[in-house]
Amino acid sequence: MAQVPLAELLTDITLLCREAPGIVLQGAYLRAARMFCGKTRWLQKPSAFTTEADKVVYTIPPPDDFTDVIGIHAASLTEDSTKINVLTEGYSGEWDPNQVADTSRVPDSYQYVPEGQMALYRTPNQAWQVNLTAVVQPKRDAPSIDATLVIAWDNAPRAGARVYRRHRGRPPWADKVEARAQEAKFVGLCNQAHMSMQRGFNAGAQTTDRAGSSSGAIRTRILPI
Repeated sequence: MAQVPLAELLTDITLLCREAPGIVLQGAYLRAARMFCGKTRWLQKPSAFTTEADKVVYTIPPPDDFTDVIGIHAASLTEDSTKINVLTEGYSGEWDPNQVADTSRVPDSYQYVPEGQMALYRTPNQAWQVNLTAVVQPKRDAPSIDATLVIAWDNAPRAGARVYRRHRGRPPWADKVEARAQEAKFVGLCNQAHMSMQRGFNAGAQTTDRAGSSSGAIRTRILPI
Protein backbone atom coordinates (compact mmCIF):
# COMPACT_ATOMS: atom_id res chain seq x y z
CA MET A 1 0.00 0.00 0.00
CA ALA A 2 1.19 3.50 -0.86
CA GLN A 3 2.39 5.97 1.74
CA VAL A 4 1.03 9.49 2.25
CA PRO A 5 3.59 12.17 3.29
CA LEU A 6 2.86 13.70 6.68
CA ALA A 7 3.06 17.18 5.21
CA GLU A 8 -0.05 16.45 3.12
CA LEU A 9 -2.13 15.49 6.16
CA LEU A 10 -1.95 18.64 8.23
CA THR A 11 -4.40 21.05 6.55
CA ASP A 12 -7.24 20.66 9.07
CA ILE A 13 -4.84 20.72 12.02
CA THR A 14 -3.11 23.85 10.75
CA LEU A 15 -6.43 25.68 10.55
CA LEU A 16 -6.94 25.17 14.28
CA CYS A 17 -3.30 25.76 15.24
CA ARG A 18 -2.27 28.57 12.92
CA GLU A 19 0.78 29.60 14.92
CA ALA A 20 2.14 26.11 15.54
CA PRO A 21 5.32 25.23 13.58
CA GLY A 22 4.91 22.61 10.89
CA ILE A 23 7.47 20.29 12.51
CA VAL A 24 5.39 20.34 15.72
CA LEU A 25 2.22 19.46 13.82
CA GLN A 26 3.92 16.60 11.97
CA GLY A 27 5.24 15.18 15.22
CA ALA A 28 1.80 15.46 16.81
CA TYR A 29 0.12 13.64 13.92
CA LEU A 30 2.72 10.88 13.87
CA ARG A 31 2.48 10.43 17.64
CA ALA A 32 -1.31 10.21 17.40
CA ALA A 33 -1.13 7.69 14.54
CA ARG A 34 1.22 5.47 16.55
CA MET A 35 -1.06 5.68 19.58
CA PHE A 36 -4.11 4.85 17.44
CA CYS A 37 -2.44 1.76 16.00
CA GLY A 38 -1.25 0.63 19.42
CA LYS A 39 -4.68 0.98 20.99
CA THR A 40 -6.73 -0.53 18.18
CA ARG A 41 -4.39 -3.07 16.53
CA TRP A 42 -6.25 -2.11 13.36
CA LEU A 43 -3.31 -1.64 10.99
CA GLN A 44 -2.13 -5.08 9.92
CA LYS A 45 0.17 -6.28 7.15
CA PRO A 46 1.48 -9.65 5.93
CA SER A 47 4.97 -10.85 6.77
CA ALA A 48 6.88 -14.12 6.47
CA PHE A 49 10.10 -15.85 7.46
CA THR A 50 11.73 -19.30 7.30
CA THR A 51 12.48 -21.35 10.40
CA GLU A 52 15.88 -22.79 11.25
CA ALA A 53 16.70 -26.05 13.00
CA ASP A 54 16.73 -25.73 16.82
CA LYS A 55 16.00 -21.99 16.74
CA VAL A 56 13.09 -20.83 18.92
CA VAL A 57 12.88 -17.01 18.62
CA TYR A 58 12.72 -15.17 15.29
CA THR A 59 12.67 -11.49 14.37
CA ILE A 60 9.53 -10.70 12.40
CA PRO A 61 10.52 -8.95 9.16
CA PRO A 62 8.86 -5.50 9.06
CA PRO A 63 6.42 -5.33 6.13
CA ASP A 64 8.09 -2.14 4.89
CA ASP A 65 10.58 0.58 5.82
CA PHE A 66 7.97 2.80 7.48
CA THR A 67 6.39 0.51 10.10
CA ASP A 68 7.32 -1.37 13.27
CA VAL A 69 5.80 -4.71 14.25
CA ILE A 70 3.94 -4.50 17.58
CA GLY A 71 1.99 -7.77 17.58
CA ILE A 72 0.69 -10.81 15.73
CA HIS A 73 -2.90 -11.18 14.55
CA ALA A 74 -2.67 -14.68 13.05
CA ALA A 75 0.00 -17.09 11.82
CA SER A 76 0.38 -20.32 9.90
CA LEU A 77 3.17 -22.71 8.95
CA THR A 78 3.50 -24.31 5.53
CA GLU A 79 4.62 -27.87 6.18
CA ASP A 80 4.63 -28.80 2.50
CA SER A 81 2.96 -27.69 -0.70
CA THR A 82 -0.36 -29.26 0.34
CA LYS A 83 -0.43 -28.84 4.13
CA ILE A 84 -0.79 -25.58 6.02
CA ASN A 85 -0.93 -25.63 9.82
CA VAL A 86 -2.63 -22.78 11.69
CA LEU A 87 -0.48 -21.76 14.66
CA THR A 88 -2.30 -21.07 17.92
CA GLU A 89 -1.25 -18.31 20.29
CA GLY A 90 0.27 -19.70 23.49
CA TYR A 91 2.22 -18.79 26.59
CA SER A 92 5.86 -19.83 26.78
CA GLY A 93 5.60 -20.38 30.54
CA GLU A 94 3.44 -23.41 29.78
CA TRP A 95 5.74 -24.85 27.13
CA ASP A 96 7.73 -27.96 28.04
CA PRO A 97 11.44 -27.03 27.99
CA ASN A 98 12.22 -30.77 27.78
CA GLN A 99 9.83 -31.43 24.94
CA VAL A 100 9.83 -35.02 23.80
CA ALA A 101 11.96 -35.39 20.71
CA ASP A 102 10.20 -36.65 17.61
CA THR A 103 11.02 -36.95 13.96
CA SER A 104 9.08 -33.90 12.83
CA ARG A 105 9.02 -31.26 15.60
CA VAL A 106 6.57 -29.17 13.58
CA PRO A 107 5.68 -25.98 15.53
CA ASP A 108 2.03 -25.71 16.47
CA SER A 109 1.92 -22.57 18.66
CA TYR A 110 3.61 -19.20 19.04
CA GLN A 111 4.06 -16.27 21.40
CA TYR A 112 4.74 -12.66 20.47
CA VAL A 113 7.99 -11.41 22.03
CA PRO A 114 8.60 -7.63 22.24
CA GLU A 115 10.03 -5.98 20.31
CA GLY A 116 8.89 -7.45 16.99
CA GLN A 117 9.84 -11.08 17.65
CA MET A 118 8.05 -14.42 17.60
CA ALA A 119 8.77 -17.58 19.61
CA LEU A 120 7.72 -20.99 18.27
CA TYR A 121 6.81 -24.24 20.01
CA ARG A 122 7.65 -27.01 19.27
CA THR A 123 11.19 -26.05 18.39
CA PRO A 124 11.56 -26.69 14.64
CA ASN A 125 14.20 -29.10 13.44
CA GLN A 126 14.22 -27.93 9.82
CA ALA A 127 13.23 -25.08 7.54
CA TRP A 128 9.54 -24.25 7.17
CA GLN A 129 7.77 -21.18 5.87
CA VAL A 130 5.89 -19.15 8.49
CA ASN A 131 3.31 -16.69 7.16
CA LEU A 132 1.71 -14.21 9.52
CA THR A 133 -0.46 -11.15 9.74
CA ALA A 134 1.55 -8.64 11.74
CA VAL A 135 0.05 -5.79 13.76
CA VAL A 136 2.05 -2.67 12.91
CA GLN A 137 2.36 1.04 13.65
CA PRO A 138 4.31 3.85 11.96
CA LYS A 139 7.94 4.21 13.02
CA ARG A 140 8.83 7.08 15.35
CA ASP A 141 10.65 8.91 12.56
CA ALA A 142 8.43 7.88 9.65
CA PRO A 143 8.08 10.65 7.03
CA SER A 144 4.75 9.25 5.85
CA ILE A 145 1.69 7.26 6.92
CA ASP A 146 0.20 4.13 5.35
CA ALA A 147 -2.56 5.19 2.95
CA THR A 148 -4.85 2.44 4.32
CA LEU A 149 -4.92 4.19 7.69
CA VAL A 150 -5.47 7.61 6.11
CA ILE A 151 -8.39 6.40 3.99
CA ALA A 152 -10.19 4.55 6.76
CA TRP A 153 -9.38 6.42 10.00
CA ASP A 154 -7.75 9.74 9.19
CA ASN A 155 -10.12 11.54 11.59
CA ALA A 156 -8.60 9.70 14.54
CA PRO A 157 -4.95 10.79 14.08
CA ARG A 158 -6.17 14.32 13.28
CA ALA A 159 -8.12 14.46 16.55
CA GLY A 160 -5.21 12.92 18.43
CA ALA A 161 -2.80 15.47 16.95
CA ARG A 162 -4.96 18.30 18.26
CA VAL A 163 -4.88 16.86 21.79
CA TYR A 164 -1.18 17.71 22.19
CA ARG A 165 -2.11 21.34 22.81
CA ARG A 166 -3.43 20.37 26.22
CA HIS A 167 0.00 19.20 27.33
CA ARG A 168 2.27 21.94 26.00
CA GLY A 169 1.82 24.67 28.59
CA ARG A 170 0.50 27.91 27.13
CA PRO A 171 1.77 28.41 23.57
CA PRO A 172 -0.24 30.78 21.34
CA TRP A 173 -2.25 27.90 19.84
CA ALA A 174 -3.20 26.22 23.16
CA ASP A 175 -6.88 25.63 23.94
CA LYS A 176 -7.62 23.24 26.80
CA VAL A 177 -11.37 23.15 26.20
CA GLU A 178 -10.91 22.24 22.55
CA ALA A 179 -8.18 19.77 23.47
CA ARG A 180 -10.51 17.92 25.85
CA ALA A 181 -13.16 17.72 23.13
CA GLN A 182 -10.64 16.36 20.64
CA GLU A 183 -9.39 13.85 23.20
CA ALA A 184 -12.91 12.50 23.68
CA LYS A 185 -13.28 12.25 19.90
CA PHE A 186 -9.94 10.46 19.59
CA VAL A 187 -10.80 7.91 22.28
CA GLY A 188 -14.20 7.28 20.69
CA LEU A 189 -12.68 6.70 17.26
CA CYS A 190 -10.08 4.35 18.75
CA ASN A 191 -12.87 2.30 20.32
CA GLN A 192 -14.76 2.22 17.03
CA ALA A 193 -11.65 1.06 15.14
CA HIS A 194 -10.96 -1.65 17.72
CA MET A 195 -14.50 -2.98 17.37
CA SER A 196 -14.19 -2.81 13.59
CA MET A 197 -11.01 -4.89 13.76
CA GLN A 198 -12.77 -7.46 15.97
CA ARG A 199 -15.77 -7.64 13.64
CA GLY A 200 -13.47 -8.10 10.68
CA PHE A 201 -11.71 -10.96 12.45
CA ASN A 202 -15.00 -12.66 13.31
CA ALA A 203 -16.34 -12.19 9.78
CA GLY A 204 -13.14 -13.54 8.26
CA ALA A 205 -13.31 -16.52 10.59
CA GLN A 206 -16.48 -17.62 8.80
CA THR A 207 -18.20 -19.09 11.84
CA THR A 208 -20.76 -21.68 10.71
CA ASP A 209 -23.67 -23.23 12.59
CA ARG A 210 -24.84 -26.75 11.83
CA ALA A 211 -26.87 -29.33 13.68
CA GLY A 212 -25.27 -31.02 16.68
CA SER A 213 -26.31 -33.87 18.96
CA SER A 214 -26.57 -32.14 22.34
CA SER A 215 -25.93 -28.44 21.96
CA GLY A 216 -28.10 -28.10 18.88
CA ALA A 217 -25.29 -26.47 16.94
CA ILE A 218 -21.65 -27.06 16.20
CA ARG A 219 -19.60 -23.97 15.54
CA THR A 220 -16.62 -24.41 13.24
CA ARG A 221 -14.10 -21.65 12.66
CA ILE A 222 -11.37 -21.18 10.09
CA LEU A 223 -8.96 -18.56 11.33
CA PRO A 224 -8.10 -15.89 8.75
CA ILE A 225 -4.43 -15.58 7.83
